[in-house]
Amino acid sequence: MNEIKEIITPATRLRELAQRRTEILSMPPENARNAILESPQPAALVHSIREEDFYFLIHDIGVEDALELLGLASDRQWDFILDMGMWEKDRISMPDWTRWLNRLMKADPHRLVRWISEERAADFEYYLYRNIQLAVREHDQDPSDFGEGFHTYDDTLYVKFGKTLYDPERKPDAIEERDAFLDEFLFRLAADDHILYYNLLVESQAVIPAEYEEEAYRLRNIRMDEKGFKPFEEAVGIYQPLSTDNFFRGRQKRYPVRSLSGEGDAPFYPFNIMAPDSLFARGLEFLGDWQWHASLRNEFAGLCNRIVSADRQPVEEREALRSVVKKVCGYVSIGIAALTDRNDPSPGRAAMLIRQYPMEDIFRVGYGKALDLKWRAERWRKESWAEEHGLPLSFWGEAWLGVIGGLLIRRPLFFDNYRTGVLYREFHTMADITATRKVLDQVIALDELFGLMEGVAFRFPRRMLTWQQLLLTLWARWSTGYDGDRLAMPLSTFIPFYRELWEGSLPSRRISDAARERFLKWLAHAARLDAYVLSSKFRETLEALFDAVENEYQAVSEVHLDPRHIHLFMLT
Repeated sequence: MNEIKEIITPATRLRELAQRRTEILSMPPENARNAILESPQPAALVHSIREEDFYFLIHDIGVEDALELLGLASDRQWDFILDMGMWEKDRISMPDWTRWLNRLMKADPHRLVRWISEERAADFEYYLYRNIQLAVREHDQDPSDFGEGFHTYDDTLYVKFGKTLYDPERKPDAIEERDAFLDEFLFRLAADDHILYYNLLVESQAVIPAEYEEEAYRLRNIRMDEKGFKPFEEAVGIYQPLSTDNFFRGRQKRYPVRSLSGEGDAPFYPFNIMAPDSLFARGLEFLGDWQWHASLRNEFAGLCNRIVSADRQPVEEREALRSVVKKVCGYVSIGIAALTDRNDPSPGRAAMLIRQYPMEDIFRVGYGKALDLKWRAERWRKESWAEEHGLPLSFWGEAWLGVIGGLLIRRPLFFDNYRTGVLYREFHTMADITATRKVLDQVIALDELFGLMEGVAFRFPRRMLTWQQLLLTLWARWSTGYDGDRLAMPLSTFIPFYRELWEGSLPSRRISDAARERFLKWLAHAARLDAYVLSSKFRETLEALFDAVENEYQAVSEVHLDPRHIHLFMLT
């Protein structure tokens, strides 16, 4: 009997290939490499991987360990790797170009020679122009006439490798790597196709570098734009803030159509390394199978790629990409919270915004919240009382200095203070915005308070001074009647004030209510403000100040006071 064989359609094969590709990209890097090489058709599997995903995969594996995969890659994947690897901003990095050409040589030397001759001849002519000196030997000419360093592969064209483009301190092995690559490449080219070898070397001397560089940059931008990597001048527009009013004014909603082909040709990495804890991720999860919709995945990848272009930071490994993904998720989450006017909106409301409006616009709303804080901090600092008196940002104490300092850099950052392992990070939630705004409000209010106070005209000490020291010392001076022309007061004058500060017994005494009332009375008088208004506005700040005094000195007897170890009062 004839056996009935199952007919496997091309569509079925493509689905199986897509499923296998997703499984491999989800594996640890070393397992992914082995799985590809052990598959029945490794080349087809490599070619099915999007260029961006393949770039991150070989870096996760380690480029030197992924040379076999590099040899299996398609021409488009090679193009993308060079576009990502050989440019520094809008300039070609010759050492990086050399490094990648050398890797491709190790991966498949015969194919590299063919690829350059058929696809990249103009590029390689420019490379030769920048890296070699060429001399043509006449039939009666002695090679020694060319000088030291010239050598030949055909006894007609003599070349000398230049060194001016390579910084030995920055990349000490770059010259040796370039010499080794060029030597092998030119030897192979001269042996395989002498006419092409001759033409490439001779024509390289007629290259007009400015014209080539401009055209190469234009073509590179066209190729990268297809992946969402905009030119810097265009990509940086992602940081242009968008207010909530302008967001809704005249903006058309969109309703993406459900894809019948599942994921489609969407990148794997940016979407699949997203942490599930952000509001943005919870909104996608609420959408159910919408989160696998190709248009949303492509839109998210394009937004991440635009951030990479705007930041001009090399992103090669998965961990570096993960920080970009976290940044995008954070500002989109903040944008969702701002647009819903809630600090923690429901995943359903987040899903509605994600589905109906472009992620890029939501990102700009979220980033605008951080920029609002930055601009407010900059305006305040220019006209602040502290700036007028020449006081550095350290005057506001270590914690507040960190918060304000994060706002005053080129692109604002949240002061994390190593709570998640880093000093500064991107804003991730509306809670980060709220916490930073709260500190900024406190600093501005205190600065205005000092500006209202009379008698704050001392020659401030050169050693570090904080607002706690200034406020507490002024109170102690007023309480004791000390009127010296310097801020610091003598220990002998301070001791009676210190004695009356406490109630209870050592070592767990506390600042008395009477002392707190005296402080508030003095501060209201000095700033010419109503005591009730002052108490309401600065309650949390003053409570924290009294807590700091109690934590520092509640167990210290007056007989043990030493000005060298008292940091919250200025004493001599």
